[in-house]
Amino acid sequence: MKDKSCLSKNKGYSLFALSETRAQLYGVMTLLILFCHTFVRYDLIFRGMPIVFVPIEHFRRVAIAGVEMFLIMSGISLYFSFSAEGKIRSFYKKRAVKIIPVVLIVSFLWYAILGVDSVSAYFKSVFLITFFTEGKRYFWFFAFLIVCYFFYPFIHKLFEKHGVVGFIILVVAVTAGGLLFMKLAPDVYYKVEIAVTRCPSFLLGCWLGKYVKEKKCISVRWLAVAAIVLCICVGYSFINKSITSTEFYYMCLPVAASSLMLLSAFFSRFTIRSLNAVLVWMGGYSLEIYILYEKVRDVSATAIGLADETLVILYSFTFVVTVVLAIGLKAVCRELDKNLFSKKQ
Repeated sequence: MKDKSCLSKNKGYSLFALSETRAQLYGVMTLLILFCHTFVRYDLIFRGMPIVFVPIEHFRRVAIAGVEMFLIMSGISLYFSFSAEGKIRSFYKKRAVKIIPVVLIVSFLWYAILGVDSVSAYFKSVFLITFFTEGKRYFWFFAFLIVCYFFYPFIHKLFEKHGVVGFIILVVAVTAGGLLFMKLAPDVYYKVEIAVTRCPSFLLGCWLGKYVKEKKCISVRWLAVAAIVLCICVGYSFINKSITSTEFYYMCLPVAASSLMLLSAFFSRFTIRSLNAVLVWMGGYSLEIYILYEKVRDVSATAIGLADETLVILYSFTFVVTVVLAIGLKAVCRELDKNLFSKKQ
């Protein structure tokens, strides 16, 4: 049942909308992440029409904010999960069962396909160690997510004890530490920049979790503020061609936060059954689709990528195969959970 304590009669915006429309939001995030990793040649499709392909290409670039959206929502979800039990061991077990089988199955197969120099290098890659040591990004998001899961109980206790002050101090410390890291050890920093710059997004979700669960209401004017912030950030990134990667990643946080507010408000107020059905379905396979898409794309490119200069055939094929494999991967992981992890001792 929808929470309409704030939303009815335009009285305000309930943060619980972020939980209420969670399934649709994960669907949107999945589509955004797919789009930002889909390098179709729009300049060839819309040849001589820069007014069309330039905005599309810019939107593709900004769509990477789907990663920040995913991290914010993950932080919120972790608050619900941890506050329900409060037992660290149980929390770790549930998180491990959810992500480890998916990652290991795909990484085992992926690095077997790529081939590595030695058995030692193979297992370092499979267990995602090479992201932190060598900056290999094939599974960077999942390596980072596992680290976030590990630290969450401590973050939870800090925010519960110190509230907004603890949140501000931790975000400032993490951001300042990241920038100092960039200045002092740039060679090492740029190997993990893609993760370091996403820490504030995860922390925002961890802090918001409490207010989402408590169904805190805020003025509907904040939705207008969110729309303005979104326009400013997207416009700035479009105009400023010299924006650095670090600046761009940090800018994705306000883009993601404002987008989540606006989308959750929209989905809470309006029901479009066909759209909701598609988004809910996509959201249900978000983890599997995310981890598979780029790998399927890279393998497919060697076979069919050169046949179509626009790359439409490649990415259409990649999407279909990814969806099929995602369904199969989720089914396998469910069986593992059922027969191994959930089996009564």
